[in-house]
Amino acid sequence: MNYPPAEDYDLWERLSGCYKITNIPKFLTYYRIHDNQTSKINVLNQKSSVWNIQERQLKKMHVLPSNEEKQMHQKIGGWKFEASNDFILFANEWLLKLQKANSKTHFYPEPQFTRVLAERWFFICRAAAGLGLNTWSIYWNSPLRKHSIFYKHVYILAKSLIA
Repeated sequence: MNYPPAEDYDLWERLSGCYKITNIPKFLTYYRIHDNQTSKINVLNQKSSVWNIQERQLKKMHVLPSNEEKQMHQKIGGWKFEASNDFILFANEWLLKLQKANSKTHFYPEPQFTRVLAERWFFICRAAAGLGLNTWSIYWNSPLRKHSIFYKHVYILAKSLIA
């Protein structure tokens, strides 16, 4: 298939199904940012292509998202978190759904996949910590928090107390 202008994402996703790949913590190339780059000019096409690739991944995990779940997936993937109880509750539900699907299909390696979900869960709750102790309660009661390190629990608690 053709996924302009997200061909690189498509390539890495397809390669990851055949080979073990990873990010390395070293910059090997330079990336020039300018106003005429494809990702700025073709934002809608890129978002559509990225979703098509993500939808392909979800189908491999036997997950067929509703429109609301699709929107949540795109917000979480795009780091666009809302500071509301409804958002964090639904985000938690969606992330747990992904974890459960992966535990059945073993599409992504564990425990790495769950750690990625837990990391995103932390950032979602961090963005909503200004709501107060209710955020802490939702964060703490999620099974995902068990996959985070201690200082993150303290961070969410402290931010929730300060609110």
